[in-house]
Amino acid sequence: MSDIQTAGEAAFPGVRAATASAIAMLCLLSLVGLASLADMLDGPGTVRQELVAQTPELSADPRALRSFPRRARHYVTERYALKDPFVSLNGSVMLGVFGRSPYPKVLVGESGILFLNHEGTLEAAQGRPPAARDEAWIAMFERMDAAFRSRGIPLVQVIAPDKAAVLPEALPRWVAPVPVPRSSQLAAKMRDSTAPQPVDLARVFRRLRRDPLAFPLYHATDTHWTEYGAARGIDAALAPVLGARALPPLKVRAVPAQGGDLARMVGRQAAIRARAPQVLRPGPGSCSAPGVADLHLQTIDPLSLPEFTCRNPDAPQGHALVFMDSFGMAAAPRLAQIFRRVDFLWQDEVDMAAVDRLRPDIALRIMVGRKLQSASPAGMFAAP
Repeated sequence: MSDIQTAGEAAFPGVRAATASAIAMLCLLSLVGLASLADMLDGPGTVRQELVAQTPELSADPRALRSFPRRARHYVTERYALKDPFVSLNGSVMLGVFGRSPYPKVLVGESGILFLNHEGTLEAAQGRPPAARDEAWIAMFERMDAAFRSRGIPLVQVIAPDKAAVLPEALPRWVAPVPVPRSSQLAAKMRDSTAPQPVDLARVFRRLRRDPLAFPLYHATDTHWTEYGAARGIDAALAPVLGARALPPLKVRAVPAQGGDLARMVGRQAAIRARAPQVLRPGPGSCSAPGVADLHLQTIDPLSLPEFTCRNPDAPQGHALVFMDSFGMAAAPRLAQIFRRVDFLWQDEVDMAAVDRLRPDIALRIMVGRKLQSASPAGMFAAP
């Protein structure tokens, strides 16, 4: 028996070391699992953590008990203990040592500028066929405009260009972007439409970038435009409707450097920061949401807010209603400078029932350009 053991040990000298390593790894994973369980039992985390994965709670309700294992599994998968340090370490090694993005949804461009690679952004930059034909989008815009005109309410379509559409030279060279972005192509096709032609903001922004004194239009570390970029886009879209003289002077201020959502995705939000101007707010308590009397407008790496309202009694214009996606957050401070009341609804679908309920003087629809590539217009408009 001893001869067999000796032969086995001689043939596999690393068996004991491998077994010890496996046991150590299982112990480490067990510790992470126990720590994750402790975090879960400790109660809800931060607002952002709860948006990623809501903390499951035990309940006497039998239906809630049946779903508890599924919710707990999702929680441990998305918010396991030490996740943030692990992601940060991986990002440091991949970016610092290899110069590559550790996350496939983030591209590292020229001069370290980060780009989103998700929801059709890359496909739009490369000019690939979109999910829906332009004619379907134009027909939806025409139905939407007709519904607002029948109510005597002007509707302004704000198609926010993706960063890749405005900074094509900063993309990785292998992307090979097309010269005319998707939003510009659609705007050109709507010249003969019954709906007002959206302002080609990609073209406007490319012209603004020629000004050496202009502030950054997009965050270097975030998916979204800066508050300054959003303000210039909003002014360009509203000027044909309200008149350029009806818009108050744009006031901005410098703020400390910040890390955006793309920096967070690669685990380097605290280390990769960039400066961007901030539009002045009307004053404390000017914006509120259900259950939040004094709302802080977080416009870089924004949190999802289903609805909120901003009020400014000193603004020159009346009541606006805004249907928006995440690009609407950076536009909120400028809109609060222009309108005395602005109701914001964070939803893709323009719902005429909400229009009839709120009865605004003017409505805006703020939508990021990549949705023209990846989304369907079928779910973008709900007529009563």
